Amino acid sequence: MVKLLLSQTLSSYPSGGISRGLSKHLIVCCRIRSAILRLTDCMMITLVQFKKPLFLKRLSSFGAACRIPKLTPTEQHTQLSICKRATVFVDACDDLETKIGCLSRRLNFLMMEADLWRDKFATFEQYAERLSADAGQLHSRIGKEQTRQHLSDLVHLIAAEKVKLQTHKHRLRTPHSNTNNAL
Repeated sequence: MVKLLLSQTLSSYPSGGISRGLSKHLIVCCRIRSAILRLTDCMMITLVQFKKPLFLKRLSSFGAACRIPKLTPTEQHTQLSICKRATVFVDACDDLETKIGCLSRRLNFLMMEADLWRDKFATFEQYAERLSADAGQLHSRIGKEQTRQHLSDLVHLIAAEKVKLQTHKHRLRTPHSNTNNAL
């Protein structure tokens, strides 16, 4: 009967159900504990069935403490093995809960780290946006400065060309006016 209940309880879990996720571990632990309790209750009912005492016996022991019936050696052995198995299962559940606790703490730590890195990334993005805006302003300033320099160079070039043409004109006029005066 114990094997039947244990096999029914364990066969209700999918294969690999213990290693799938944190919530599944908790469900498995609770189910194993409830299965252990059901098994021990069932075994205790089947092992420790005793007849009710007669009416006169009950009346005579009305004020006295009830005596617990003694178990036979096989019943004691069975009860001890059930207790050992239950202890092993409870210890396994406690170990799983401890591991789950460690994993959940680690997960919380990693989630906090992820939030911190996300915040740092957001500030880096803001810095990058500011730098790109500053770079755009500098680029436009440099472009304006280059066009201004180009225009000033053109003005100087035109002024130099004008001076050169005036000197050339003045050189040509002087001999021309001398020949006109001589005629």
